[in-house]
Amino acid sequence: NLDGQYTVFGIVTKGMDVVDRIKVGDRMKSVRIVEQ
Repeated sequence: NLDGQYTVFGIVTKGMDVVDRIKVGDRMKSVRIVEQ
């Protein structure tokens, strides 16, 4: 649970068209974290 004190870094590996449609105020329904 992020409380606004941390910055999140990541890489989009596929689905950049979906990322481009994200607007301020949108909420994530799920997150999948993959470690390499």
